[in-house]
Amino acid sequence: MAIKIKKKLSLKKIVPRIKAEFVKPAHREEIKELIQDKIQSGNSPVKGYNKFPKYSPQYAKYKGKSEPVDMTDSGQMLFNDLKTWKYAGKIGIRFDSDVAKHHNDGKRRLLPTKNGETFKSGIMDKVKAILRRAVKQAIKK
Repeated sequence: MAIKIKKKLSLKKIVPRIKAEFVKPAHREEIKELIQDKIQSGNSPVKGYNKFPKYSPQYAKYKGKSEPVDMTDSGQMLFNDLKTWKYAGKIGIRFDSDVAKHHNDGKRRLLPTKNGETFKSGIMDKVKAILRRAVKQAIKK
């Protein structure tokens, strides 16, 4: 004999739980890693931008290669200055370093910061998957 359990869900109660689940540190870290992986592959995570332009000849000599541009000279910018935080059920993402801001304002788009910009579909698909997991977790509670 099968037993069915019905649970009454209220959107007024469940939406705040979904938001709280979505912005948990583990999910923010997962999104941060998606962005880092894309940048380390030499590609912009921003929709409409592809492979980063080659290093300048002077920097290529210092680096020992002209491409792929992986934005990881010391690792500090990509791994220490990329920050995520939560606010109002949303996840904020930014770079703290002036070097990252310089690249983002120039030829190497690191984050979608201009009006109308978004992350590429691969990153957005994974963010949607994280959100689906957050919904499942919120409904379980």
